Amino acid sequence: MAILGIDYGKRKVGLAKAAAGTPAVPLAIWENRGQRGLLARIFALCQDEGIEEIVVGLPISVGGFAGSSAAAIKLFAQELAATTRLPVHVSDERLSTKMAQRLQRGMRGRDDATAAMLILQGWLDAEAAK
Repeated sequence: MAILGIDYGKRKVGLAKAAAGTPAVPLAIWENRGQRGLLARIFALCQDEGIEEIVVGLPISVGGFAGSSAAAIKLFAQELAATTRLPVHVSDERLSTKMAQRLQRGMRGRDDATAAMLILQGWLDAEAAK
């Protein structure tokens, strides 16, 4: 079973993937040129990569509050589920970008895919602990 992790942003979208029993790995960074095109690209990727579930990072503040960007992510997740016809989960992405920046020191431009990897791995770990 392959799972796709997404760090959604208005300008860039980070992608990561995990196969059954393997850790998440960064996959790609795409420019976000509009919702319709992005959804179509993700749909094609899911078919090409055999993706069966998707995890989208949900921006929650350190204090635990979900703001307007979280509402936009939830809407994106709903549209993604309708487009791909796959289960789409949202997962707390608190501090994933900061951690990605630390991991990618000196390798600018890869933060988004690494953040997607951290989001996906966090979700996988939480699911395994259940």
